[in-house]
Amino acid sequence: MDLKILSANYKIEEQISNGLFIGSRKTDNRKVMIKKAKHKNHGYLESFERFSQIHHHSIANTLELINDSGDLYVVREYHQGTSLKTILDTRSIYHKVSERFFIQLTIELLKTVDLLHQSNVLHLDLKPANIIIKHKESETPSEWKPENILLIDFEQSLCFPVEKGLRNRFTLIYSPPEQLLNRLHLLKPSSDISAIGILLYEMIAGSAPYCDCNPEMLLHLQLTYPIKKRPTMRDEFFEIIHKASYKSPFPKPPRMLDYDTIDDILSKGINERYQSCGEMITALNNYLELIKDYDPSWWHKMLRRLGF
Repeated sequence: MDLKILSANYKIEEQISNGLFIGSRKTDNRKVMIKKAKHKNHGYLESFERFSQIHHHSIANTLELINDSGDLYVVREYHQGTSLKTILDTRSIYHKVSERFFIQLTIELLKTVDLLHQSNVLHLDLKPANIIIKHKESETPSEWKPENILLIDFEQSLCFPVEKGLRNRFTLIYSPPEQLLNRLHLLKPSSDISAIGILLYEMIAGSAPYCDCNPEMLLHLQLTYPIKKRPTMRDEFFEIIHKASYKSPFPKPPRMLDYDTIDDILSKGINERYQSCGEMITALNNYLELIKDYDPSWWHKMLRRLGF
């Protein structure tokens, strides 16, 4: 690994995966996360300029963007904590986190994403691995605070409105239909909100609404399959999830429809969702007020542990 410019300013201490490193800045030993950008298009560079100017405790502070031998590397602050992915994948941790905590965490995530939207930036890669709960190593899950959320990885972010014809990657399970079909000119804040709805479903249910070992089948489910209510979900809660992640059904496979018809179907779904993070925050706060005195029975807790 020959990273001349990076090596001159940073000490690489650990390689987490291909293109992802933990290190420290040589001038002050500040711990950092270094990630190789997978693309260098104009849209990403424009959004990088925007989000790097947002300074908030829930957004990983971007220190610099380095061009090293033609490759772009994003250098961000490193924070100790546990990712939402680790929580969901580790049942011994997951069952120590309450439903109320997950809902409060979602509210904090919405507040954070709203800061991006106010700067006309869409994240477009909201998934469990990109959400960290900051905490001390000695703290147990019962001591974690939802306001200590940290949003990372802005590699797929774009400024909106997005020009027609631009292409970008998507995230299996979480990306909305307009992103899956590369209709990026339709992207709006509700596109990020759709992903947050799927995340909240997974947090409460313990598993994602779509699951298949075949990526093509998973993509098909994500694009056309309506999410289903779990038996342990209250109707009022599921209504919030359903509205956040709403998508209009296709009468036939998209490949059999013309361009404008697809746009019309996608737009109808987009317009049925919450149009701002504030709208979904209000709905979730009202739901928390509704269940403030609710104590789940042992049977309800057991069903949740079993994934129902």
